[in-house]
Amino acid sequence: MSNFFDPWLMLIYLLQVVLAPVLLGALLNQYCNGLVQLVSPLMPFIAVATVAVLCGNAIAQNASAILASGSQVVLSVGCLHASGFFFGYVLSRILGIDISSARTVSIEVGMQVTDVEILYHLPYVRYR
Repeated sequence: MSNFFDPWLMLIYLLQVVLAPVLLGALLNQYCNGLVQLVSPLMPFIAVATVAVLCGNAIAQNASAILASGSQVVLSVGCLHASGFFFGYVLSRILGIDISSARTVSIEVGMQVTDVEILYHLPYVRYR
């Protein structure tokens, strides 16, 4: 497997990680509102736990490659996540979204950046 950027693969991952959950959530909210009300209090915990498992699994499987690349990986991942949280908040505020909702958007963007990054880079790191 080569180490080049594949925009079609990135698009597929974005559709899977970002668009599909949003569409599914909107459909469930529209047609299964009772179910949504029932599970809504549990969803923040489930979201955080899912991201933690995804990241933990990817890090555990690739610990030697991550350690070998050193601070370069830590710096690039840190910048990516900081920009996701930052731009999620700033752009929400520019669009006139209230502070509480802008914080929520910021967290959601940061979480989705994590998922997309892990899904996209895992095949490349694994085969190095």
